[in-house]
Amino acid sequence: MRFLERRSDPEFEIYSEKKKNTVRKMVQMPSVNSLISGKKQKIFIKKLFDDNTEHYRKFLQKLDSIGNWTDSFRMIEEEFNKQNINLRDHEAFLFTDFIFRRFYPD
Repeated sequence: MRFLERRSDPEFEIYSEKKKNTVRKMVQMPSVNSLISGKKQKIFIKKLFDDNTEHYRKFLQKLDSIGNWTDSFRMIEEEFNKQNINLRDHEAFLFTDFIFRRFYPD
């Protein structure tokens, strides 16, 4: 298992007695931007995105379009590898934790 990876993504199981089958329905996720405070955004832009606000916003839009933790983490990992950022650095870990909480709020 990789760093900060879960075996499954959040889903609701709805059991239909008439059809005797299980239907999976994805949870409506909050936007990434709504989870991160203004102060934290400034830190992430400065430390993780080289003071490039536009790059940060585009990256968040891409993350918003992804519907599960596994793909989101993979995208974060690729982005940080491009920028030579260690995923265990404090700011990188904190950023990843915000995204993780998008899918697993409890």
